[in-house]
Amino acid sequence: MKNVVITGANGGIGFEAARLFAQNKDRLFLLCRPGEKSDRALRLLQEETNNTNIEMIEVDLAEMESLSAAMDKIIEMTDRIDVLINNAGVQKKQYTTDSRAVELSLAVNFRAPYLLTRGLIELLRKSGSGRIINVVSELYKKGEFPFPPYKGSKKYNAGKAYANSKLATVLMSQEMARRFKADEVQVHCLHPGVLATDALRDYPKLMLKLMSLILEKPEAGGKRIYDLSTLDKYANHSGAYVYKDQVRELDKRALNENDQLAALEMAESLSIDNQINTNTNEVKN
Repeated sequence: MKNVVITGANGGIGFEAARLFAQNKDRLFLLCRPGEKSDRALRLLQEETNNTNIEMIEVDLAEMESLSAAMDKIIEMTDRIDVLINNAGVQKKQYTTDSRAVELSLAVNFRAPYLLTRGLIELLRKSGSGRIINVVSELYKKGEFPFPPYKGSKKYNAGKAYANSKLATVLMSQEMARRFKADEVQVHCLHPGVLATDALRDYPKLMLKLMSLILEKPEAGGKRIYDLSTLDKYANHSGAYVYKDQVRELDKRALNENDQLAALEMAESLSIDNQINTNTNEVKN
């Protein structure tokens, strides 16, 4: 039985991945926003799989205090994590920030995976074969790093901000893979496909409906997350970029080791807060 943490598991590919783990009778910690959608997802998973070993943990991934509280709950409930899946992502149509004025796609898509990794790394080390899956996007190739700071909404480009956050996550993941190698904790980046999910929920409903007719179903992405988390064929590929189910070479903009280190340092700088517990959870060499 695996202990699995998944963000954004109340719908889309996160829910479909959670369903597969639940069918396997694994223990799940689902980090989701509070509300009826999350309550319904938990009921469905329990009823469909007859697995009652599923914990729904309320969290706002854009807020560091909320993340810290969620991690404290996980640490209280288990002494080991086998898989951490940083699946949740957001692309806001308009310029939006968290309570600390960090642009929201950067806070959720980039800082949250860093904080969860930092806070739970000791539990992943105890697995002996831990895996971290950072769900990214092929659009990372459209990003730039370092990128100029966001200075408000006048020149905000939502697509560019999303691509930047995904490139930063890919870069950070490479640095993490090197640092965790001796601990037998693997780090992978996954492009799960172009899928009909609610990541673009702020966009017009008609556009989303039309897109859903040509996009892959969430089940395909959930299966790819599950496979990357469990299959032996990925066991010796820490640091890999997986496109659907194939290990691919990274774009040259993600291969610069100085940028990889800088991305991790940027995540650290965005995470400075006295309320976040860092006693034994820093990402160290």
